[in-house]
Amino acid sequence: MIATGTRGGLGRSGRKKHVMSEGEMREQVYELFTESQYHISSHRKNVHQLRQVHLEWCEVDEGSAEREEAFFLCFLQCLNIVLGVKKNEEAIGRMIRFMIGFVVYCAEKGNEGGTLL
Repeated sequence: MIATGTRGGLGRSGRKKHVMSEGEMREQVYELFTESQYHISSHRKNVHQLRQVHLEWCEVDEGSAEREEAFFLCFLQCLNIVLGVKKNEEAIGRMIRFMIGFVVYCAEKGNEGGTLL
């Protein structure tokens, strides 16, 4: 019998889901951070997308601290870049608001998927 849920790495159609590589995860995170510096109006959508990337990345091997650590290392690398720039830049303020929005959203969602945030 073919499972139709998302357990066992199978998607809703019964086919194996695409497993995101670390390079793909990093690319998506960097893209969302790049978008966040231009438009504050898209922050809510981008926060949801970043959370989805986080959950998809960590769900492959539930309980794997290495995968979660890789995601947060990528997140912290983006944070370190932002903190190294003058704070009076408008784009930096938007990116900081985006990061805060992501952390708050994760905290509100609770411990879904066995992740840290």
